[in-house]
Amino acid sequence: MQRQPVVRKSGSRDAYDILAPKSGYHSSISYVLDDGNRYKQDIRDVDAVLRCHGVNIRKVGFEVDDSNSALQAADMVSWTVRRLLSGKLPSGFEPLSDLFDQHHTEVPYEEEWMQSVADKLRDSDVPK
Repeated sequence: MQRQPVVRKSGSRDAYDILAPKSGYHSSISYVLDDGNRYKQDIRDVDAVLRCHGVNIRKVGFEVDDSNSALQAADMVSWTVRRLLSGKLPSGFEPLSDLFDQHHTEVPYEEEWMQSVADKLRDSDVPK
């Protein structure tokens, strides 16, 4: 069964509905995050809430980024995005902007959506 897109009040869709189908992927997705993430418990709480609301997540796990090259690459990409959003990459790092080609999709930050997520977390039965 193919997952139905999540349409928010603003009419936009979530990243899962954009990226996965674009790549021909229609199954649940596992997520791996840095074990040192200071928001680890928040992530676990959100995972529980999303599952209660029918979001098809296979697994959310945590690993040490020192031994996981995918997490190291994610660190580099997020660092690059933050620098590009602030205006400019430091001298010598300009080639990193080439990472963002047709395979890169930016989902705009929407304050309304983030507020909705926060409200659902506050109203959920997930232990605080």
